[in-house]
Amino acid sequence: MDASEPLSDQHVIGVDVGGTKILGLVLDGDGRILAKVKRPTQAARGPERVLERIASVIGDLLERAGLEPSAVRGLGMGIPGTVDPRSGFIDLAPNLNLRQFNIRDFVEDEFRIPTTIDNDVNLGAYAEHQFGAGRGKHHLLGVFIGTGIGAGLILDGRLYAGATSAAGEIGHLCLDPDGPRCDCGFQGCFEAIASRAAIVRDIAAAVVAGETCTLGREPDGSLSTRAGALREAYDQGDPLVRRVIDRAIRWTGAALGSAANLLNPELIVLGGGMATAFGEIYLRPVREAVQRRVYEASMAQVEVALARLGDNAGALGAAWIARERLRTSGSL
Repeated sequence: MDASEPLSDQHVIGVDVGGTKILGLVLDGDGRILAKVKRPTQAARGPERVLERIASVIGDLLERAGLEPSAVRGLGMGIPGTVDPRSGFIDLAPNLNLRQFNIRDFVEDEFRIPTTIDNDVNLGAYAEHQFGAGRGKHHLLGVFIGTGIGAGLILDGRLYAGATSAAGEIGHLCLDPDGPRCDCGFQGCFEAIASRAAIVRDIAAAVVAGETCTLGREPDGSLSTRAGALREAYDQGDPLVRRVIDRAIRWTGAALGSAANLLNPELIVLGGGMATAFGEIYLRPVREAVQRRVYEASMAQVEVALARLGDNAGALGAAWIARERLRTSGSL
């Protein structure tokens, strides 16, 4: 790159691919957001549809930012599952119905933009560490509760990937060996007990069994189970919704207290759609549960805080880590 080239011309794209939505951002070299696109993932329609939606989001980002692909230095992508950042290979992303697929090759073949991938929650934790609630902390556990549950680890100030780039899969810690089956194939996972998908499943089962609730209906007749709709029903005092969500919060507190004993973080950042929608309703009992469960001699100072970057966290982390990896490789 010519040393005289303005930093603001070093455009990067970040794409956060979730089980429910895909959110993409275009950033200039100063970190300003030039364009944003958000749309449903439609994962239930199969892996081909997910790939179509990813390509559509990237194409729309380029159009809205007024950029040709050649003007973009790099693209980062967060995937909810087990991925290998070195090869760009998705081993398993159950919420996307993607298995054994090289997403980096797919994107680079479509757009000719150098692409890096990582676990979506790793990137959310990285963004919170760089710009949000965890700024200045050296040991951070970021836990994101949405359609699924995942965690990202910042240890000694660096994103920790683990031996096979699979660290942080807190959603697949077994909390109840006899509990409900998880999409990963195991039983009693944290995700199968306390994610939004698990909450929705338990509410729907109770309604089928004859209980009533105040949740509205979608056009197809299914319950309206967005995080905002759940919060509204909770605030209205709906007994069924409150019972199921309060139980999920208790499980969350127990899981994070145990994780804190293992990892000894300075800070646990709580994010994702459910934590964002419920705020202090989630934060207060989880913080109390963590403080009750931590090993007092070493954990008395652990903090629990809400994430600050909201929906943008994963895409910001994806864009920024793409920039960092390109800079390390000498491309920026």
